[in-house]
Amino acid sequence: MSSSDSNREAFDIISNFNETDSVEDKRRGRIYKERVNYLALLDSYEFQVRFRLDKESTEELLLEIHPHIRVTGSSLH
Repeated sequence: MSSSDSNREAFDIISNFNETDSVEDKRRGRIYKERVNYLALLDSYEFQVRFRLDKESTEELLLEIHPHIRVTGSSLH
């Protein structure tokens, strides 16, 4: 077997691995983490310690930026 045949065989093997991986990736469903609503979950003190912003200011900020946010994905979880 010549070196070019050997290289071609190695390339074919690698290509097959890549094709197999991409097919398996397409079959696997995405795993989404459950979203946490920290405004509801944490009390005011815990929220401010975690995010360095109080709940009221956070809600005002969210109202301010909401019109400028657009959804880029198709799944809304």
